[in-house]
Amino acid sequence: MIKLKWGQEYKGFMTSVDSYMNIQLANAEEFVDGASTGVLGEVLIRYIPAPYSG
Repeated sequence: MIKLKWGQEYKGFMTSVDSYMNIQLANAEEFVDGASTGVLGEVLIRYIPAPYSG
């Protein structure tokens, strides 16, 4: 699960990470305030200092 500083969370299969900490997820699902907003499929999250990833 990747949590952004704005509160969105993304859960999916991590397919790649580069040296800038950009993260690519497959089968990604977005959560806002703990509730799923839907499945997005493949997403790229550009590096923004995240308070939590795990």
